[in-house]
Amino acid sequence: MGLSKTHTPFFNIAYFGNCRGNPTYGFRPAARCYFGKEFKNLSEAEFVRLTAMLIGPNHYNPHGGSKELAKRAGRIENLLAGRCTPVENRDVYLKACQD
Repeated sequence: MGLSKTHTPFFNIAYFGNCRGNPTYGFRPAARCYFGKEFKNLSEAEFVRLTAMLIGPNHYNPHGGSKELAKRAGRIENLLAGRCTPVENRDVYLKACQD
């Protein structure tokens, strides 16, 4: 079953908080606003940081120098590297993946 033209992939509508005072939706605009580059040119670490923002985009804002964003990105990197597994399927904070 393919996507019809009426479906919008999550990547295009995900909310990334207020970037420079404007609501930002989608990975491409977020990459441009937060990192000053096109989505395809993001490093893996930058992509992980955007992914980490999804749970609370205004709290985990890269422009704010959030230490919490760095911690959350580290948890996601631990998960991706296979160094941990979520406690349960609702463990969006990845508690088991803390350093």
